[in-house]
Amino acid sequence: MPPTTRQSDVVPITDIPWAQAVNIRLSSGSVSAGDLVQVVGQSGGVLTVVQADASAIATAKGMLLIAIDAISSGDGATYKAVPWKFVTDVDTSAFTASGDAAFLSNTAGGYGALSGDVQRIVGQVLGTPHASTGAVLLDPNGVLGLPEAGGITWSDAIVADSTAITNTTTKTYFDKTLSIPLGSLGAGQTLYVKAAVRHTATNGTDTSTVTLEVYDGTASRVLVLSNAVDVADNDVAIMEGWLTARAAPGAAVDCEGGGTAVFDTGTGTEATATSLPDAATLATNLAMTVRASETWSVANAGNSCILTSLSAYIV
Repeated sequence: MPPTTRQSDVVPITDIPWAQAVNIRLSSGSVSAGDLVQVVGQSGGVLTVVQADASAIATAKGMLLIAIDAISSGDGATYKAVPWKFVTDVDTSAFTASGDAAFLSNTAGGYGALSGDVQRIVGQVLGTPHASTGAVLLDPNGVLGLPEAGGITWSDAIVADSTAITNTTTKTYFDKTLSIPLGSLGAGQTLYVKAAVRHTATNGTDTSTVTLEVYDGTASRVLVLSNAVDVADNDVAIMEGWLTARAAPGAAVDCEGGGTAVFDTGTGTEATATSLPDAATLATNLAMTVRASETWSVANAGNSCILTSLSAYIV
C-alpha cells in the first residue's frame, strides 16, 4: 500500500498548474511557448490544437489552453498545455489598472488590452501595469471568457439619483454616468442604453431638452436628442438608444446608432426625439462614458430635474 500524502505536504501552485496539464499535439501551423491554443480535435487520444485568435468565431470558440513549449510546424510529438497560467515580467503598459480584462487578440496565439474582432476575455491584469514587470493571470475558460452567442459581455447601472440640474440654460450633464471598460465594444457588438429623467419642479411653459450620449474623452456620439418639451411637475423623459461598432477597437471607429425619447406625463405621451442626430466616429480603444444631459429654456429656480435611471449593456 502506497504511503498516504497529507494535504499539508502538498506544495501550493505558484504559476503553472502542472497537475492540470494535458497532452497536446499540433494540428497545423506552429506555436510559441505561452501561446493561447484552441482545441480542434484529437489524434490517438491526444488533443490536437492550433493557435487561437479573435479574427473569427471559428478560431476563438471552444476550449483554449496555454502552450508550455514552442512547437514547430510539422512536429508530431506530444507536448503539454495548461488551462490557466500566472504570467509575470511581461509588458502590460497598454492596460489602465489592476483588474483590467485581457482579451484574445487578432494576432494568433496572443492577447492584449483591446478586444479583437470577436470579444473573448482570456484573463486579467494583476498589479499596476508596467512595461517590463507586469503580471497577467491567463484563464481563457473562466467565467469571464467567451459568452454564449448573443450573450451580454458587459453591463452596468447607476444605483442612486443624480444631483438636480436647475436654474440654468446651459446644457448640463448629470453627475451620474457609466464607464465602459477600455476595448469592450468590439466589431459588430451593440451597446444598448436606457435612461429616465424626472422633472421634479417646473416653471410655467419653460421647456426641457434631454440627450443620451456616449463620450470617448474627446468626441461625443449623441444617441438621443429630444425636442424641447413644455414639461409639468413630475413628467419623466424616457430615453432608449443603441450604438453598433463597425470595426475592432480603434482610434476612429464608425459607430452607427440612434434612439428615441418619450416624455411621459402620466396621462399620455408627447414629443418623441429625433433619431440618428449625428454620425461621429468614436475612439473605442479607450474607456468610454455613457452620459445624459438636460437643457432648460429658461434659467429659473423653479425648474429642476434629476436622472433617476441609467443602465447599459453590450451584446
